[in-house]
Parts: sequence; C-alpha cells; structure tokens
Amino acid sequence: MKNVVKLNKAPSYRFVIWIVLTIAYINIYMGMQVIATYATSIIEDLGVSNTAISFISNGTTIMLALFSLIGGAIAMKLGGAKRTMVIGTIMMLVAGIGFLAHPNTITQLVALRLLQGIGAGLVNTFALGIAPWFPAKERGIASGIETGLYGVGLAGITLILSYFSTLGLSWSSGIGTFLCIGSALCLILILLFYTDIEKKYGVSSVDELLETPKETTSGSNAADVENLPGSYGEMLHSKGFWILFIPIFAYCYLVYNLAFSIPAVIMELGWPASTVTAITSVTFVGTIIASPLGGIISDRVFKGRRAETVAIAYFISFLFMVLVVVVKGASVGTFSLMCMIAYSGVTLAAAPVWVLPASIFAPKFFAKGLGVMLFITNIAGVIGITISGVVQDATGSIMISYWITAGVALLGSIFALIFAKTYKK
Repeated sequence: MKNVVKLNKAPSYRFVIWIVLTIAYINIYMGMQVIATYATSIIEDLGVSNTAISFISNGTTIMLALFSLIGGAIAMKLGGAKRTMVIGTIMMLVAGIGFLAHPNTITQLVALRLLQGIGAGLVNTFALGIAPWFPAKERGIASGIETGLYGVGLAGITLILSYFSTLGLSWSSGIGTFLCIGSALCLILILLFYTDIEKKYGVSSVDELLETPKETTSGSNAADVENLPGSYGEMLHSKGFWILFIPIFAYCYLVYNLAFSIPAVIMELGWPASTVTAITSVTFVGTIIASPLGGIISDRVFKGRRAETVAIAYFISFLFMVLVVVVKGASVGTFSLMCMIAYSGVTLAAAPVWVLPASIFAPKFFAKGLGVMLFITNIAGVIGITISGVVQDATGSIMISYWITAGVALLGSIFALIFAKTYKK
C-alpha cells in the first residue's frame, strides 16, 4: 500500500472512471435485453415456447446475480477489479462470437446466455459500484446519471437491433454483432483507462484522500465508521444490513415487475390495444429524468440523507400504482402520466438505493457487500416475474400480482424510513 497524499478536492480522474464504468453498466443491461427483443424471431426459428424464452431470460439473470455476489471475492483472488472486469468482458465477447456462429438448438442458446450472464456478473459489481470513486456528497448525482442512462440503453437496444434487422441480419447475427462490438469497446476502455483505486491512490475510498473527509459525510445515513462490517460474518450480524435488505429487495422486484405488469394492467382496465403501446412508451420515458433527479434530491436537498429519498420514491410509486387502478374516467394523458409516475417513482430511488450500501460496509468490504446486495435484488426480480406469470396464468388476471407489487413498494418505503431513523445523525 503506497503512502497516501491528502488532497484538497477529489481527483478529476474519477470522471474518467465514471465514463468507463457507465459504458460497461449500460452494455451489460442492453445485452440482457437482446433475447426479449428478438423473442418472436427466436420462437419462430427454433420452435421453442414462451416458457422456454422466459427460462432463458431468468437463467441469465440468475447467473448475473450469482456472479455479482461472488465478484468481489473473485477480484481479491485475481488481484483487483480491473482483472475481474477484463475476464468478464472477454466472456461476454466470446458469447457474442458464439451467437455469430448461429446457434440452432435451445441447448446452445442456453449455454451462450449462461456464459454471457457469468461475464456480466463479474463486471456488474464494479460497474455499479462507483461510490468509492466519489466523495459522499457527490455520490447520489454520479449514481443517478449512471442509472438514468439505463433507460436510454433499453430504448437504444431496441433501435439498434431493429436497424440490424433492416440490414438483413438474423436474430443470432444481430445479437452476436451487438455483443461483440459492445464488449470489445468496454474491453478497450477498461484496459486503457481503468485503474483500481487501491493501486492508483492506496486507499479504498476517495473520502480517505481528502483532508477533511468528515465534512463529506456530514448528515448522511451512515453508521460509525469503526463499527462498519468488514466481512460476511460481520455483515450478517449487522442491523443496517437487515434493515436495508428490504429496500434493496424491493428495487429490482419493482423494476422488473412494473415493466411486465403495467402493459397487462392497461389492457385489463379496458384501454384499446392501439393505445396501450403509446401509454407504455410514455411510462418508461420518465426513467431517464427520474434517476438523475433522485441523485440530485438526495445530495442537494437532503444533504446526503439518501434513505429518506428512497422512502419517498417508493411511496410515490405505491401511491400512483393505486391511483392507476382506482381512478376512473381519466383521459389518456392523465392515465399515461399516472403510469409514468408509478414507474418513475422506482427509478427515483435508483441512485440513493445503490449508494446506501457504501454507508453500511467498511470500504475494504464494499465490493463484496455490494455484490450481496446485487444478488438479493436480481433474485427478487426473478421471484417477482415468476410470481406474476404463475398468478396470471392461474387466475387469468394480472391484478393480484400487481397488488403484491404495490405492497412491496410500500414495504420498501417503510423499511427505508426505519433505516433513516436508525442511522440519523
């Protein structure tokens, strides 16, 4: 460990890291959507069922979750985050090459997606874990802009793959081309511009570089530094971990389930099919604005008290999920706005909810702790989608699972308030 030279302000190199990690983050989640985008073509070409497509998507998400969980531990074995991300990116690149070879069986498709999911998981913990690179007072905004671009990525992958189709590329060629180009770009950026913070500055967090680090965390939701868990055992005995468990669980449960259920709810409420697509498109536009806004509110309005922002965001989502169903006779514009706010409430929480783990884990344990949180939230998404699909098939209605999703939003809000009260300075 090199001698630490104290600085008056955070190094500008953090913005280089932010660009590299944000591109890697967007590439992961754009890549996760390729099967859903090409689902119809895959079903027709391979003769598989919708259930098989769902299984492939869930299997990839589980690999993403599992290797996000152990990514921090693997990084310690390999000698740092950079080497781990390089290996993960190469795996996604190899998966892309596999798709270019035109897989023609469900077994080949599953194998390639599992490889992609493993690679994505190895990168994911560090791509989303930008908190150590920014002072506490800047983390919400930095994370908010990064997660806000998630919405841009989801819209972008549809446009990119549609363009590939106009060029005459098959579904496998389209997926392979995207994965190869995206992964190659990320690999180059990581190799040329990324350096592990411990090797660059000899610290685990930028706050340790600053001459007055206490000022950067004043008023934030944080436990006493000396009491922060630095191992899995200490984490499991930490009150903060178990309180934050619910808001973290709620995040992907809500993100995945609302994306799945809102279009079905709109149709079940009697809106014409021609209107459903328009309302759905407007619904997801709000994510681009809401995520950065959540970061600004948590950093500037609440002065780093991010749990309060999460609680408000989840409650907004809960409230408007209720209004979407109970308000009768609304115009298309009003109904679209309610749907947009219901979904945007969740993404309003994106920045603060992913910065909060930095306040309950010791800096040296942050990557491992964040990996646990990513595992929890991605598994929650799989659980939620599974519940929604089973309940809808059994009852013929989306409403029961929709109300369960609303309940998760309310529960997430309550536990975020409990966290805020527990760690109020």
